[in-house]
Amino acid sequence: MLKISLRPSRLLAGVLTFAHGAAIAIVMTVNLPLWAKIIAATILLVHLLVVVRRQALLLAADSAVAVEISSDNRISVQTRSGAWNEYEVLGSTYAMPYLTVLNLRQHDGRAGKRITLLVDSLHADDFRKLRVWLHWKGEDGAP
Repeated sequence: MLKISLRPSRLLAGVLTFAHGAAIAIVMTVNLPLWAKIIAATILLVHLLVVVRRQALLLAADSAVAVEISSDNRISVQTRSGAWNEYEVLGSTYAMPYLTVLNLRQHDGRAGKRITLLVDSLHADDFRKLRVWLHWKGEDGAP
């Protein structure tokens, strides 16, 4: 069994802030009425706050704070509220040395979850172990 504790990512917060800032800058240069620009910029700003709080700073109740891979290749996620949920890893999961995006779906198929992990989101050895597990899980279903 492998249990991985996640930590807030300043790098992810910075990337999200930069991307949303660029989107707001583009909105402001488009030929739209001022009121439409203000509404679009406000929506982007609110989205930034929600995403940074949930994905980067891990402050929301549904933020993932731990991942556990059991010996039978099941993955469970603990939220900030303390709840554990079991998920299956979808084929759209992306794992690279600097970025891993876990695309998950609950076994009953009713809810999905996406967890974005950068190099500062967890301990380097845990990050490596997770990527290796994801690689072998995708190859033949077993590490």
